[in-house]
Amino acid sequence: MLQALRLSVGMLTILPTAKTPGAAENRDTTRRAMLLAPVVGLLIGLASALVLIVSRIALGFTGGDPELEPETSAPVALAASVIAVAAMHWITGALRVSSLVDTAGAAPRCQQSTESPRIARGLAAAAAGATVVMALMLVQVTTLAVSVSEGHGTLAVVTAAVAGRVAMVWVARRPPARGDELAGRVAGHVSAARAAAITAASLIVPIGLLALDDDPVRIFAVFAILAIPLAVLVTTIQADRWADSLGGTTQGILATSVEIGTTVALIAVALAA
Repeated sequence: MLQALRLSVGMLTILPTAKTPGAAENRDTTRRAMLLAPVVGLLIGLASALVLIVSRIALGFTGGDPELEPETSAPVALAASVIAVAAMHWITGALRVSSLVDTAGAAPRCQQSTESPRIARGLAAAAAGATVVMALMLVQVTTLAVSVSEGHGTLAVVTAAVAGRVAMVWVARRPPARGDELAGRVAGHVSAARAAAITAASLIVPIGLLALDDDPVRIFAVFAILAIPLAVLVTTIQADRWADSLGGTTQGILATSVEIGTTVALIAVALAA
């Protein structure tokens, strides 16, 4: 288990981990590492939340009543959100962003079993992928800023980080595309039962954070708890469409699913806030 956790941390972050020879080539170990992805997401979320809190305090907004500081709450919340989102991507080495550019740009231009995803990495595909990336980053920052302004920034960023990795676990249920070595080790080997169990266990995160809220609003609590299942639903639908175009699940689709799931969860929490 510890070996799989180290591998999961090594695959999903830039943090240095002790490498065990042959671990990345062992299918059972890589599958366990995929199942532990939400745990790594929790660590990433907590680190990003810490950055968010420090940024908020340094910029002069502690998350109090926005009506008491109307001229500073919104811009400071936005600035702190930019820093927190940047930190979240820095921790992961921004690998998912580059995968999102490739996948979002390539998938619409590939035919299953007749064309390789590699042929679609032209200027048009790169432009389309970059547009999707910029849109997602903008949505992530603005929705997190809304939650920060309402005093729910920590819950939003931690829940979103976990949701993105839970969504990736669900995407890994689909068989891999031919020629993708990493996807071949994990995709198609995650059962629906295990994915469902991980989803249920991940709900502890928003529930626990809500329990720490001094004055939780009932409708907000419902949306916050449903953010993870909603992220899974939207992500798997989009990932299935891409997998149909690319001939199966690829490493890029797995990485991209994290971004989609994270964004959907941030939207859900912001709408409730």
